[in-house]
Amino acid sequence: MVCFSVYFGEETEYLTIAKSSSESYHTACSEFDGKRFVSEPNFQDELPDLAERSRNPRVFTLTELKAATTNFCRSSKIRESESGSVRMGRIKSSVYPYKTIKVSVKLRNSGVLQARGDKQLATEVNELWKIEHPNLVKLIGYCDEVERNGTLELIVHEYMSNGSLHDHLSAMSDAPISWARRLRVARDTACGLAYLHEGMDYSIIFRDFTPSNILLDKEWHAKLLNFGNTSVSTSEGQTHVSGYAAPEYLKTGYLTTKSNVWSYGVLLYVLITGWPPLDPHRPMNEQKLLDWVKPYLSDDKFCQIVDSRIEIDDFGLREAKRLSIIANNCLRKNIKLRPKMSRVLDMLDQLMTKSVMERASDNADRVLHEPYSSMKMKFKGKRRFECLSCICSSTK
Repeated sequence: MVCFSVYFGEETEYLTIAKSSSESYHTACSEFDGKRFVSEPNFQDELPDLAERSRNPRVFTLTELKAATTNFCRSSKIRESESGSVRMGRIKSSVYPYKTIKVSVKLRNSGVLQARGDKQLATEVNELWKIEHPNLVKLIGYCDEVERNGTLELIVHEYMSNGSLHDHLSAMSDAPISWARRLRVARDTACGLAYLHEGMDYSIIFRDFTPSNILLDKEWHAKLLNFGNTSVSTSEGQTHVSGYAAPEYLKTGYLTTKSNVWSYGVLLYVLITGWPPLDPHRPMNEQKLLDWVKPYLSDDKFCQIVDSRIEIDDFGLREAKRLSIIANNCLRKNIKLRPKMSRVLDMLDQLMTKSVMERASDNADRVLHEPYSSMKMKFKGKRRFECLSCICSSTK
């Protein structure tokens, strides 16, 4: 048995899960370059014709991308952020000449481009081109043409038809994302982060890990976007971060992979509650999500923090409780005590395996006790129920 100690500022409780459960789940996971940080790699891509990638990213002309987005018209806009706007467009396939494919085109704001050298975008894109994983948004190409007003930087990546996680968690969403899909998002994002942190020869720290940068494809698999806004190095150092910032970063400005682990812990509570981490429109004692959930972490009160907009059964409620325990591990104040993302992924695997076994056991109990107690028969156009023991005795 393996015991996970749980902290939220200080130790609160313990969760014990059988190690063998995790091992049985791992057999369903394929490897990626010898690593285990892969989540269901056989799902359909949004861009099946990009499966055979060229050796280098495509270099687009501004004319091509204007044609792809109908001159960057307003109706093509997908989202707007501080770093730039994103448009939906169609480009010619590099594999099938007569086919067009949907893409997203990001135009970086001029403020992001200050103090950048010539061809810096090309260098950045070529470095990111080497990083490929099922839970990272595929990069397609770029454009960095010079115009009268300066250099335009456009990055082209695969189109994700179900938008961002933020879209589906927002209070404005007509159809909030279901609990089953939230659990899948939790694991997909953990796979992506674990690969960035531990799946290569160097670590990539995600500087802007928020629901806006978690995109969903047509099969509702989650992929990380804008992981290029990162610190790429073999050592961890100081850089910029926005989003769900860890307390040590706010104090020192020093960002590490463990800062991403903290941000992931915040994301888990966002998935459970449907609330943003900060909401100035709520009462003072409810504005900070992590402060608000603390009094409700006991078993008898926990249901009060689960997103009321979604349907969740008793099994789902137990899953949410266990997910909060994993979140608490990620939210330890002492950075040395936070788990690596690969360890977080192990805990998620064990949670999901335990849930599958519990649901299977419950279904087996129902099969044993319900369907054989009576027999359904047709009688004069109507349905009649006969006791199975009576029918058997009458045939003797």
